[in-house]
Amino acid sequence: PYFVMEILGDYPGLPGLFVACAFSGTLSTVAASINALATVTYEDFVKQCCTNLSNKASGWISKGLCIVFGVACTTMAVAASYMGGVVQAALSIHGMCGGPMLGLFSLGIIFPWTNSMGAAGGLIVGIAMSFWAGVGAFIYPALDINTRPLSLSIEGCLQANSSNPTTAVPPSHLVPTTLPSRSSLADHWYSMSYLYYSAVGFSATVTAGLLISFITGTVCLQR
Repeated sequence: PYFVMEILGDYPGLPGLFVACAFSGTLSTVAASINALATVTYEDFVKQCCTNLSNKASGWISKGLCIVFGVACTTMAVAASYMGGVVQAALSIHGMCGGPMLGLFSLGIIFPWTNSMGAAGGLIVGIAMSFWAGVGAFIYPALDINTRPLSLSIEGCLQANSSNPTTAVPPSHLVPTTLPSRSSLADHWYSMSYLYYSAVGFSATVTAGLLISFITGTVCLQR
């Protein structure tokens, strides 16, 4: 976009053509993804519960699912605009969703004695934990003291090679400031890096899935 607007912006029609191409490519990809989500949801969930649906009812349900997933995608896009840079927002959302999914597949591949209740419960716990960390970090951003900023010490610098143009402020002009109260949860759990969201979701899914499977009864491997 920068190249088009700064270099080719003087040529009439080129910026509009670029925007049209970008929108058409995006809409085609998003439309295919939403239709795929609606179809999978209908086949795996709705059709299994309601077996006597007519073609007309199936069409209306599929259209409704498309609207629901479209609103969900739009909401996530709006939320991503408030989560900092595009890379951070993409990695945060991918970590919150991909970590529990990786844990679910790992339960089935590495731990074959996991039952269906354990897999479902582990997935719910993993999604809850990862979204708890991600949404909490969005509401309570990490303080500078928790982000480990670079050292600003001038130890070892020569005083003759520096200047101080600042002026001292009289003590009477200093106004004491009070920091807003923050819970210890905000300073520790919510200060986690967004790169760890996937690890949190994965660990929570596997741990909860194994515990629920052992409590409810594991799958007999001899069958």
